[in-house]
Amino acid sequence: MKKNKKPMSLLYQNNIMTMRQTKEMRKRDNQEKLLKSMTLLESILKNQTIPKSIKNSMKEILSTLRDERNGDISIRVANAISLLENMTQNHHIQSHIRTNIWQLISTLESIRE
Repeated sequence: MKKNKKPMSLLYQNNIMTMRQTKEMRKRDNQEKLLKSMTLLESILKNQTIPKSIKNSMKEILSTLRDERNGDISIRVANAISLLENMTQNHHIQSHIRTNIWQLISTLESIRE
């Protein structure tokens, strides 16, 4: 019986290490996707043809994503997605900017905790 307990203990320890490693990998992956999203958002902001109201909303979204005081990464991303989806309904946005926003939403939706 004692022989069975030792391998179970090692198996349990290996499982915990694997779970920790998976969590760390997911966290790094999420940070990379968040950085990619913020870079895309900054590039959209550089476009001179975007209406000022849209630009201000995008700046607010970028600020929300950057500021860790706004909550966990999943909360910040969910708030940003909601604001971006509302923005795509605006008829003043050019089609190529709307496409970029959809791409940004897609990247943000892939972030999970």
